[in-house]
Amino acid sequence: MDDLDLVGWRESVEASMASLLVGFQDRMGYPPSDNHLGEPAPADDVEALAVALDGRLPDSLGRFYASVGEVHLPDFWNALFITAPSRMLADIRADEVPRRITGAYDMDVLAFGDDGGGARFLLGIPEGGPVFKAPLAATVGGLYETNTEGFRRLADDLTGFLRLVERELHQWATQGSPPSFF
Repeated sequence: MDDLDLVGWRESVEASMASLLVGFQDRMGYPPSDNHLGEPAPADDVEALAVALDGRLPDSLGRFYASVGEVHLPDFWNALFITAPSRMLADIRADEVPRRITGAYDMDVLAFGDDGGGARFLLGIPEGGPVFKAPLAATVGGLYETNTEGFRRLADDLTGFLRLVERELHQWATQGSPPSFF
């Protein structure tokens, strides 16, 4: 992925989550959930996803899955999830996620994660960007209208989004600053 060191990204995110979880129950009044970054996704799952997308799986997401199979951070603000390829494939087959956006932007997208509160993270395909946050709204036949209140562009590409997550998680864990993208 461009110039993003995924091993370093993983270490940074895991260190920030470890810091955040120190004294979590005392601060929040409830115990932390299972927060983790997954092991590399099985190559067969990534290939099946690429086939379902007619070969339009962005290279950046394929490389991400080769290092980090999923992101499961229910205690990062509202929550942050990057969906495992097998689950993403099931969502696509069930026609439960946006596959195209129209309005201010007009492009095919892949719903690759969510914020735990109903909003999805969408990645432009096949280019691998931009990354959008799409609030919960009606998706009809895989089509999502970008004029929905709260729809916004978060990053130019997956690398930019992952850097945003890393930076915002670190600031929240060390300074208590709420993430800007929730």
